Amino acid sequence: MLGLIPAAIRWPALALIAGIAIGTTTGATLNGWRWEVKLSKAQSEHAAHASALATAATQASERVRIQERQTAQIVADLDQTHTRALHDAKNEIDTARAAVAAGERRLRINASCPADNPAGLSGAASTSGLDNDASPGLDAVAERHYFDLRERVTLMERQLGACQDYVRGILQ
Repeated sequence: MLGLIPAAIRWPALALIAGIAIGTTTGATLNGWRWEVKLSKAQSEHAAHASALATAATQASERVRIQERQTAQIVADLDQTHTRALHDAKNEIDTARAAVAAGERRLRINASCPADNPAGLSGAASTSGLDNDASPGLDAVAERHYFDLRERVTLMERQLGACQDYVRGILQ
């Protein structure tokens, strides 16, 4: 095919084609190097950002673990304190119950008798059937119920106090 092109045109055309090919190849190579530099810079920036994020996540995770340990310690301390207080209160009630049952102590009640007799009897007639030597008191069943209720009220108060302290300790 080169035989059809006159020689005077052939060499400059080949030089032009070779120049274009060399220029294109050189431009593409230089452009590739430029893109490699940009890509390398983007990769290093990405690695730096990823490292910073990983460090921040590690620090945040450590702060959360420390806070969880502190909260668990607060809860354990509150539990121990309130369990001990509840145990002491139950022991006190059991001691009082045993002392009343053994007759060492008496369970006193605040009671009063109304001055007027609800049955409409006169003062002299109403006192004739009563035993004046007996002091007011509770029977055994009422005493048992009293101590059971006292124990339950104490338990409820201690549990409520523990819950309130727990909420206060967590919210600090």
